Amino acid sequence: MIEVFVIRLDREQQIYQQITNLRARMVEEGMANGLDHPLTIQLSQELDLLLEQYRNLKENQGK
Repeated sequence: MIEVFVIRLDREQQIYQQITNLRARMVEEGMANGLDHPLTIQLSQELDLLLEQYRNLKENQGK
């Protein structure tokens, strides 16, 4: 049981770091190229997927 918790915690930290990095990159791209630029939109969609993964991980943490 402890092993599963550690793996989840590591995965949670990894996803959180990816979210932080991607969010910063998206903001930079949005400021440089505009919010409707295809790259900004792509980064936003990737961020949505990571946020969904993070939310699912947090919801299933107690199970």
